[in-house]
Amino acid sequence: MRQLVQLNKAYPEIQELGGELLAIHLECIPAGSEVAKKKAELEFHLANDDRLQVSTAYSPTSAYLVGLDGRIKARWLGAVHDRVNGQAIIEAMREE
Repeated sequence: MRQLVQLNKAYPEIQELGGELLAIHLECIPAGSEVAKKKAELEFHLANDDRLQVSTAYSPTSAYLVGLDGRIKARWLGAVHDRVNGQAIIEAMREE
């Protein structure tokens, strides 16, 4: 949850740079993701992966910066306690 709150703080600047943020929440039911979004007062989209399809195909701690052309511009493959922060995303967006 801490990472989501931190990303929420960076979200306005990500939007100013023309970006959008989507987080995928690993929760057993979609309603749990909605509760987490409301509790953390998240402004960005929080999808649910209750069937673990995304986390099976990708690391549950990974993050990707995808360009408008659909290509991956940057990626972060962190550990549970070493996930990407909003500033790293902003810096990668500025490099584009």
